[in-house]
Amino acid sequence: MDGLRRQRPGMQLVSRSKMASLSGSGFTLVELLVVIAIVGVLIALLLPAVQAARESARRSHCVNNLRQIGIATHNLHDTFKVLPPVAPTSGADRIKVKGPYQGAQGFNPFHWLLMFIEEMDVFDKSDRSIYAIIDFAGKRQLYSTTIQTYRCPSEPSPSGSTGFGASTFGGADKWAIGNYAVNYLVFGAPTAPTIEERDEGATRFRMVTDGLANTIFYTERYGTCGRVAEVQTNTVCANLWSDTWIYYRPSFCLNNVTKEALEPGFLPCWKFQVTPAWDQDCDTRVAQSPHPGGIHTCMGDGSVQFLSENIEDLTWERLCDRRDGEVLDGSP
Repeated sequence: MDGLRRQRPGMQLVSRSKMASLSGSGFTLVELLVVIAIVGVLIALLLPAVQAARESARRSHCVNNLRQIGIATHNLHDTFKVLPPVAPTSGADRIKVKGPYQGAQGFNPFHWLLMFIEEMDVFDKSDRSIYAIIDFAGKRQLYSTTIQTYRCPSEPSPSGSTGFGASTFGGADKWAIGNYAVNYLVFGAPTAPTIEERDEGATRFRMVTDGLANTIFYTERYGTCGRVAEVQTNTVCANLWSDTWIYYRPSFCLNNVTKEALEPGFLPCWKFQVTPAWDQDCDTRVAQSPHPGGIHTCMGDGSVQFLSENIEDLTWERLCDRRDGEVLDGSP
């Protein structure tokens, strides 16, 4: 009994020490709040890095698309010895300019490039008409066929998720968008006497007298652009890769809403916008970049350049004009 009594104080001491250790292993409310605050700060620091990495990946995707388009343009020119025209009068009209592209209904340069961007099957089924049925099971026509090479993952409008125009204006919601556009001053015929002839064009590489490396052939555009107050209130226009109807042609350097060659001559090309809100201040008369800091361009030699948003208007104009005698450094 005495032995048992002598052990009781020791047993009590062990129990107290265990309780002390257990109580000391938990977090106080203050400590928990500090940990949460630290985690929040780390997340806040990591988010910009994650967003920057995602944007970098999207830019790389866009650069690769333009590079494929540039290479395809050279293959197309090597095959037919002339560049395709910007557009016939409308999607219902056929190309009239003599040459290998004559007779195609509603075709613009992006249709012909299909042959060289691994979309030969789509081109063959089109039978040179934008209204051709490409998918007989789904009754899908050429103009409503989305082409991944023509789409940039940074597209900010609803078109980025749907692949179609984000407006019923002109039926754009039934047509597939594109995020790239052709330079009218290269593919068109600015000095021709009529609008119809200026819209079409038949340019050969030798006519790009400033040099292919010094001339912009393609650049970026939003799939859907909302500033069209000149046309109709509360409507939006789209950049439709398979369209040649006015308002929707995938072209730039025309400086107007309809994208028609209304005036003769190599007029100065208006400078692009950088990340405008697609439904508020996006100006459909110019090119738009969804990437912060500048815009991607595909030059005539197939190289892809990222031009800063701080580029001078005059420098942009000279890069878009294929025969003004000015090159990248501004010297004749």
